[in-house]
Amino acid sequence: MSKFFRRFRSKLSNQLLAGFGISLLIVGILTLTMNYRWIRQDLELQVQTRAKSITQGLQFATEGLIEVGYSSMLDRVVSNYASLPDVIEVSIIDPKGKIISDNVITAINRPYKDVYPKLTTDIANAIRTGEEASIKIDLDNKPVMVHILPFSSLLFGTSKGNSLAIAIINLETMQQESKRIFLSSTITLMVGLVGILLFMGILVHKIILNPLLSLHQAVNKSQETGYFDLPSSLPKNEIRFLAITFDQVLKKLSNYEQLQQEIQQ
Repeated sequence: MSKFFRRFRSKLSNQLLAGFGISLLIVGILTLTMNYRWIRQDLELQVQTRAKSITQGLQFATEGLIEVGYSSMLDRVVSNYASLPDVIEVSIIDPKGKIISDNVITAINRPYKDVYPKLTTDIANAIRTGEEASIKIDLDNKPVMVHILPFSSLLFGTSKGNSLAIAIINLETMQQESKRIFLSSTITLMVGLVGILLFMGILVHKIILNPLLSLHQAVNKSQETGYFDLPSSLPKNEIRFLAITFDQVLKKLSNYEQLQQEIQQ
C-alpha cells in the first residue's frame, strides 16, 4: 500500500507540475512573441521619426540656402546630416528626379533611379503626388529604411512636380537591439518559470501531497486498530472532507460488524 502511494504521489506531483509548466510556457511564448513585435514596431517608429526629422531639416535648409544664393552650401548640410549615427545616405532630388546633392554620389544631375532602381516607382510617385513615404527594403544586402519627403518650391523653376529630400537609415542596429531585448526577456522568462515551478512544487507537496500522505497513514492504521483516527493536521478543504467521509464509512462498517456479531450470538 505504501509503495503504491509513493508511486501515486510521484505521478500526481509530476502531472500537476507538468500542467503548470506547460500552461506557463504557452503564456510566456505568446507574451514574448507579442512583446517582440511591439519592440520592433516601436524601434521602427523611432527610426521613421528620426528619418522624418532629417528630411524636414533638409527641406528647410535647401529652400533657405537656394533662396539666399548659397546653393554650394547644400553639400555641407547634406554631409552633416549624413554623419549622424546609422544614417547611410542623404539626398536632395529635383522635380525631374535628378540629384542636386548627395553625401555619397558625386555625379550631380544624375538620375536617382539609375542609382537605386528599386526606388524608381516610389520616387516617381512622390514627385507626382507629393505624398510622404517610408519604405523598408534591402539595399546592398543591408536592411534599410528610406524616408522620402516631397516639397514644392518655385526655386527649382516652373517644372511640374515636387522636389524630394531623402534619408536612408540602416536598420541593422534596430534589429540587433530588438534581438538583444528579446533574448534578455527570454532568459528572464525561463528563470521566472523555473522559480514558479519550484514554488508550485512546494505548494503541491504542502497543500495536497502531505495531507494525502497523512490520510493514507491514518487509513492504514485503522486496518490494524479497527477504528479511524481523523488527522488533525488536515487542511479544511476537499481532502478533509474525504477524510470525514472515510471516518463515517468506517464507523458505519464497524457498527454493522458489531450488529452482525450480536445477531450471531
